[in-house]
Amino acid sequence: MLSSECRGGRFSPSRASQFLDVLNDCNLLDMGAKCLRFTWYRNQRGVVLAKRLDRAVCNVEWQAMFPEAYVENLCMVYSDHCPILLRRKGSRDKAQDRPFRFQAAWATHKGFERIVREAWGRSTPTLANGL
Repeated sequence: MLSSECRGGRFSPSRASQFLDVLNDCNLLDMGAKCLRFTWYRNQRGVVLAKRLDRAVCNVEWQAMFPEAYVENLCMVYSDHCPILLRRKGSRDKAQDRPFRFQAAWATHKGFERIVREAWGRSTPTLANGL
């Protein structure tokens, strides 16, 4: 959307303008983001390209209902895109509101499949409880 949201490669002012027009036509606001500046990375012939392609948007009514909400750009794991996380202030302080974060190393544990099967087999948990 802005030239500052692009490092390396080409920035297209006309495409950025078209995107802004769509946001305006739909009465949407970019919520911005904390943490990482870019959400997409690619190494092209030894040059690292980085852009803020992923974003959260909302309308004014939603923003008025959730004024404390904010977005975090998280570290990428298996994709060239970084996940984005919508948070509300204060949710970090409560253990039950913390997001589940899967550690890729867990999948290498020799009892991983058995542990997961047993955990999910105990009851019919919600996705959050199962995780």
